[in-house]
Amino acid sequence: MQMFFSFFCLMLKSLFSYDANLASSESEIVKREKLTLLISCDQIQKQIHEMAQEITSFYQNKPITIIAIMRGSIFFAADLLRELPADQVCLETIQCKSYYNNQRQQLTILGLEYLNLKDKDVLIIDDIFDSGKTISDVMEQVKSMGVASVRSMVLLYKKDSPKETSYVPDWSLFKIPSYFVIGYGLDYDHSFRGLKGIYYKTP
Repeated sequence: MQMFFSFFCLMLKSLFSYDANLASSESEIVKREKLTLLISCDQIQKQIHEMAQEITSFYQNKPITIIAIMRGSIFFAADLLRELPADQVCLETIQCKSYYNNQRQQLTILGLEYLNLKDKDVLIIDDIFDSGKTISDVMEQVKSMGVASVRSMVLLYKKDSPKETSYVPDWSLFKIPSYFVIGYGLDYDHSFRGLKGIYYKTP
């Protein structure tokens, strides 16, 4: 019994040390990379919780097929799903590629061709609405697949950036200036997705 108790205490100590190391690691990255916090983890979770309640009410307990645009929406999708009725939500993922070596290229949509969306209520979610081209192009393709309805939600809406479309997402959690943002799924050169908050680079 004493051996088990000692082992248990050691495990607890290990867990708390691990969390502390994670926290210090993020603060060190923020300091080193000269990042400024734009939206905290707590703000994100609060807004997701409120938005999930609105979505549940809007769809009135009808089954929803969520299409998450990877990879930027990975944490957003996971946290949103945990707030929605588990027996009424189906998750699908696609990839949209429009950047190569941080340069804008023609948009390529991967994975949509494998989905059966006929007669389904579809909610497309993405990390950020900047020019608007990505989600508006996905919306048009999904509409052509015989869906019952299709709507969209974005985590971030860049309110000041030039738009390439007149389309506006049905829901957006945060409206932000035209900063280059990273964290909570958003990356720079394939890094920084794991930051818990959303940051922008300080000159």
